[in-house]
Amino acid sequence: MSVTSAILPYTGQEFLDSLNDGREVWIYGERVGKITEHPAFRNTARMIARLYDALHNDHREGKNVLTCPITCVPHPAGRRRCATSGRNTRPAAPRWRMLASRSC
Repeated sequence: MSVTSAILPYTGQEFLDSLNDGREVWIYGERVGKITEHPAFRNTARMIARLYDALHNDHREGKNVLTCPITCVPHPAGRRRCATSGRNTRPAAPRWRMLASRSC
């Protein structure tokens, strides 16, 4: 396993699968069965999964607007340059806003 593959973020499906790990979640006095299917959590879970997929798509397509081209790690908010690649990270902010504003 290479260093890069060891630090990759979840894919969208891996994130959704990680939520259904048997954890105990309660809302309004009732236990939630599958978090990803419950009306109170499913849209938020799908939105976060979409953001994880955007990271992988960005890296796979070689755009590297959202991620470091070397590690695929998301660019930290507020930082002007990627610490690993030295690349300008300012174009990432409008792209994140656009992705986060889409409806599920």
